[in-house]
Amino acid sequence: MSSSPAVAGGFVYFGSDDKHLYALDTRSGMEKWRLKTDKGVAGSPALAGGLVYVGDTGGHFYAADAITGAPRWSFKAEKGIVGSPAVAEGVVYVGDEHGNLYALDAATGQQKGLFKADKGIETSPACSGGLLFFGSNDKMLYAIDVKAGQIRWRCAAGDDIRSSPAAAGGMVYFGCDDHNLYAVDAATGEVKWKFRTEKQVRSSPLVADGVVYVASLDGGVYALSGVEPVPPPPVPAPAPPPPATMPAPATPAPTTPAPATPGAPPMLPPPPATTR
Repeated sequence: MSSSPAVAGGFVYFGSDDKHLYALDTRSGMEKWRLKTDKGVAGSPALAGGLVYVGDTGGHFYAADAITGAPRWSFKAEKGIVGSPAVAEGVVYVGDEHGNLYALDAATGQQKGLFKADKGIETSPACSGGLLFFGSNDKMLYAIDVKAGQIRWRCAAGDDIRSSPAAAGGMVYFGCDDHNLYAVDAATGEVKWKFRTEKQVRSSPLVADGVVYVASLDGGVYALSGVEPVPPPPVPAPAPPPPATMPAPATPAPTTPAPATPGAPPMLPPPPATTR
């Protein structure tokens, strides 16, 4: 199974490669119901308004009663669905591997909008402040104005985006196959900073208490605060080398005037000039 569970109202929901969506009792683990899907379920379920939503790798998207599992409606996407849906303002958003992000009425499944990326969408959208954020394999992170139903901005990254974004504190954080974790202004799409790891970042960031946590395929888990990574414990600096010693300047030997040559006549002043 690659589907992460969702918990609500005493139930835990998850999808499986065996072509089912399951609901278990959180206390006993007893199965309450299961919903048959057409293909395996890779994404995680989303819950809103008494319904549970999930897609399968064959492109079928389902809405079922969260208590009984009774099907409410279904929708067929163009390609497989591997990400998880998001629900905002009575609309459920889900992407497919052909680059389509569908906006469906949460109660009826009627399609209300369609946003196109140039390549597949493997990420799960995130909603914050009236905006919906999602990444694509076209190396772009998108922000959609939920009420207007229009793209607010696009942010170019260095490679495919397979990391689902996290929005917090007016920022959007996401990983990229270019080995970086990006921090983007949620209102404008401007890249504020990025932090480079040794390999691709495909996990979804988590923000807690002002710290961003993310894992990389290099095997590391990173904690970053503000615009700089949380520093490791300080390492004492090595002692500076002793100053180089310079040789003392040599003291010049005193000089004495040369003795007069014996028998040399004394030097007389020149005669005065004569006027004619």
